[in-house]
Amino acid sequence: LRTIPVIIDYVNLIKELAPDAWLINFTNPAGIITEVITKETGFEKAVGICDNPAGMLRGAAQVLDVDPDLLFPDYYGINHLGWLRGLYLHGKDVIPDLLKNSAAIDEYLDHIHFTREEITLRGSIPNEYNYFYYHPRESVENLLNSGISRALQILPFNKELYSSLARIRDEDDDPSKIHAVYLHYLDQRRSTYMTLETGRSAAQESMEVIEKQDAKEVLDESAEGYSAVALNVIKALTKKPKLMILNVPNRGAIPGMGEETVVETTCLVGNGIIRPFAAGKIPDENLSLLQSVKAYEQLTIQAAIENSYDLALRALSIHPLVPSFKIAKSILDDYIEQHGDYFPKLE
Repeated sequence: LRTIPVIIDYVNLIKELAPDAWLINFTNPAGIITEVITKETGFEKAVGICDNPAGMLRGAAQVLDVDPDLLFPDYYGINHLGWLRGLYLHGKDVIPDLLKNSAAIDEYLDHIHFTREEITLRGSIPNEYNYFYYHPRESVENLLNSGISRALQILPFNKELYSSLARIRDEDDDPSKIHAVYLHYLDQRRSTYMTLETGRSAAQESMEVIEKQDAKEVLDESAEGYSAVALNVIKALTKKPKLMILNVPNRGAIPGMGEETVVETTCLVGNGIIRPFAAGKIPDENLSLLQSVKAYEQLTIQAAIENSYDLALRALSIHPLVPSFKIAKSILDDYIEQHGDYFPKLE
């Protein structure tokens, strides 16, 4: 509701001033915003990015001890709801080997909050955000028990970072300390990620391990997030083609999803174009979940465009994680009361 009117204004400016430019969307929810751009405004040279699928690929490559660029990820879904169905190295799907590598894969699965049994049963590796759909009761209970949100959890880290950097600047202190301050900040974020939702304790290895690592190595690793994905898109569009997992119009890639519906899937980027690979038939239980969440997204888009309270309420009421119409109304009314100044008035 807040970002859709703003992105439409930006796209209108781009159409007027730089119609041949590419728009690389970082804004969350990446799938919704990218669909507004490509479907509602008709601006086709746009792509949505998320660092999560790229992180899944890097994690698997690390377990296999191979270069991620040697792997072909058979990934499909929508933003924050997807599955890595296959991972091909020299033409062979290595996910079965991945699951046999007990120590390494257990560490990786622990990071994405799923068990080996669950992965084996489902036949693919879920995006870590699928945790909310597979374990909704636990997620809610853990968040309620924690008493805070992720935003409140990291707020002290942000304040500490800015105050430490300001102190270094104001005291003309050793600039090399900037590295140490930033590494400490990264460690705080990384070691507490998804701890509220999953009820797990923050990693304790943290500072001891990170202090032993080369600063450049850690910074390079941290840069493999949004910035790396965006730069890889730019390089692939203009220089060397690359396989990437991106948010793009479906174009028939996932049967059962609309042609113009934005999905998150494996794409080839090169020669100034981005095209998704055909995912083919996917399990019915996954397709029905994708369709349900996508219906919520598309109703949300229309609610924002039409400034419609009824459409916004309808959108929330059909989301699979919202258990009732009463709760949907409570959520929407609370949003309007607390944040209504940040989006157009809903009629």
